[in-house]
Amino acid sequence: MQKHLFRNVIVLLERLGIVLLLFLVSRVLFFIFNQDVFEWVNFSQFVGILFLGLRFDISGVVITNALFILLACLPIPFITNKIYQKCLFLVFMVTNSAAFAINSSDIIYYRYINKRSTSDILSFIFSNEDVLSFVPRYFVDFWYITLIYFFIVIILILAYKKIPAPSLPEKLSWRFYPAQTLIFLFVMLLSVLAVRGGTHSGPPISLITAAKMVGTKNVALAVNTPFTVYRTIGKTYIKEKTYLTREDVEKKISVIHRYGHTHNAFYARNVVIIILESFSREYLAEPVGNEGLTPFLDSLIARGLFFNNAYANAKRSQDAIPSILASIPSLLDNAYISSVYSSNTIDSLASTLGQKGYHSSFFHGGQTGTMGFDSFCGAAGFQDYYGMAEYPDKNNFDGDWGIFDEPFFQFFAQKLSQTPQPFFTVFFTLTSHHAYPLPEKYKSIFKEGRHPIFKT
Repeated sequence: MQKHLFRNVIVLLERLGIVLLLFLVSRVLFFIFNQDVFEWVNFSQFVGILFLGLRFDISGVVITNALFILLACLPIPFITNKIYQKCLFLVFMVTNSAAFAINSSDIIYYRYINKRSTSDILSFIFSNEDVLSFVPRYFVDFWYITLIYFFIVIILILAYKKIPAPSLPEKLSWRFYPAQTLIFLFVMLLSVLAVRGGTHSGPPISLITAAKMVGTKNVALAVNTPFTVYRTIGKTYIKEKTYLTREDVEKKISVIHRYGHTHNAFYARNVVIIILESFSREYLAEPVGNEGLTPFLDSLIARGLFFNNAYANAKRSQDAIPSILASIPSLLDNAYISSVYSSNTIDSLASTLGQKGYHSSFFHGGQTGTMGFDSFCGAAGFQDYYGMAEYPDKNNFDGDWGIFDEPFFQFFAQKLSQTPQPFFTVFFTLTSHHAYPLPEKYKSIFKEGRHPIFKT
C-alpha cells in the first residue's frame, strides 16, 4: 500500500520535469539564435541568468499544467483507469504543445518587438483575419523553428510514454482516501507556491521581478513566453493616439529643451531626492496663504527654488516612483510597476548618473515588496535598496506599513555618511500614509485637524 501511496505524485513530478527541462533547452536555443542581440551577455553570465530563470520556468510550467496537476492528483482510485490516463495524456499534450508553440515562435519574433510576447498575442491570434495567411508563411520562412518545435513535441510524447502510469493494489485500505486527500492538498499548496515563485510575503513574481533580478535588458533571457502571457492576461495596454504629426509638434511646442552650453563641465555633486508620501500643496502656508502644517518646508521655500505651477501625475504612491525617477507618466489604469510594460528597457536617474560614476540607493521604511518599489528600483538600476528588513531596530515599527519616518531618516543619514561619493539617493517617506500612525511621544503634541493626516 505504501509504495503505491505516492506513486501518482512521483509520476506527476517526472512528467512535469520533462516540461521543465525542455523549457531550459528552449531558453538556451533562444540565446543561441539571438546572441547578436544580447552581445553584452557572455557565456558565464548567461549560465547565471539560466539558473535565476528557474523560478519563472517552474511558475510557467505549473500554470500551464494546472488542469493536468489537478486531474493527476485527485484522491480517487479511478485515476489509474486506462481511459482516464489517456485523457490525462491528451490534456498534457494540448496545453504543453500550445505553450511551446508561443515559446518557440518568440525565438524569432523577439527580434521584431524587443521583448517576450505578452497576452496581446492572444487577441492578435484570435481576432486578426490575417493570421491564417501569416502563420503558414512564418512556418515556411522560419522552417528551422518549426522543426525545433516539432522536435520538442516528439520528445514530450516519447518521454511521457516512457514513464509508467501509476497503479494501485486491487484491494485498498481504508487509509487510502484520507492519505490521498492529504497528499492532494499538499500538492495543491506546493503548486500555489510554485506559481507565486516562492514563500515570500510580497506579491507573486512578475516581469518587474525579473527586471530587478537580471536588469531590464536581460528580462527576455530570464523568463519564458508562457509566463509573460499568463502574467499579463487582464492587463490594459496603451492605445496609441496621433493628434499631430511630429513636425507639427516641433513647430507648436518642442518637447526637447537644451540649457546652457554642451561644452560646460560636469560637476559630480551628490544628489538627494526626498519624496513625501500623500503630500499636497494645501498643507503649505506659503505661498498659498493656508494655515500651514509644515513650518520647516515653508521656511525652505524662501531660500530655495519653488515650482508654483505643477500637476499631479497620478493619485497613487506606486505611480510616483516611475514618474519622478524615470519620467514615465501614468497612462494606464494599473500602475506601470505591475503593467505589461514593466520589463521594457528604461533609463532612469539612477542608471544615467551611474554612467557618471554615481553610487545609487533608495530608502523606504516599508516591508520588502511593498507596492513593488524594490523591484522597480532593481529594474531602474539602483545599486542599493533599504527597507524595513535592513533597519536594525524593529521597535520603531509603526504597526501598519513599516518604520516611522524620524528614526528611518536617522538611519538614512547614517548610511549616507558611509556611502562612496558622488552618490544619488532617494528617500520616500512613510508615516503620512493611511492609517496615519504617530509615535507615542508625538501623539499629544500636534493638534487635531479636520483630517487624520494633518497630525502626521
